[in-house]
Amino acid sequence: QRDAVAAALKYLRGILKMPTGAGKTEVFVAFALSLPGVRVGFFAPREQLAVQAAERWALRTDGAPCGFLLSGRRDLRHRVTFATFQTAAKAAPDDPEVAAWLASIGALVADESHTCAAQTFLPVLTRCTSARGRIGLSATPLDRTDDPVRMYLREMGSVELLSREGEIA
Repeated sequence: QRDAVAAALKYLRGILKMPTGAGKTEVFVAFALSLPGVRVGFFAPREQLAVQAAERWALRTDGAPCGFLLSGRRDLRHRVTFATFQTAAKAAPDDPEVAAWLASIGALVADESHTCAAQTFLPVLTRCTSARGRIGLSATPLDRTDDPVRMYLREMGSVELLSREGEIA
């Protein structure tokens, strides 16, 4: 996990390919804590994953406040915010507060990043115009080569932070 955090901080862009149970959420927490003053958005494809990550954040930070952008739950005031891509994609075009929040994110982390090839995810990533840090988390190899994947990878960056040989067991 330390190597993964160090690589994420060094390159600020890329995909962390780590097997299930290797501590991808722990890496996220350490990454976010290493960026004081930077707004961090954690995006997940499902609310359950976003809530689980927020619970881990609270556990590891002694209850540091965090925000949410989920269906029926919204608070964009905090430095770290947990969201689903679907809720952000639906709200951003018509909601100036969500659009401004996306534009203010300095680092984003995409959980289950292999699912981000869907056309609904790309508009969210492109609205994060201030996000120098763009880290994907995935246990699934990125073998797909369709155009949405290439567009997503362009937005996330091409630096592979951990190769299969370097996975953390």
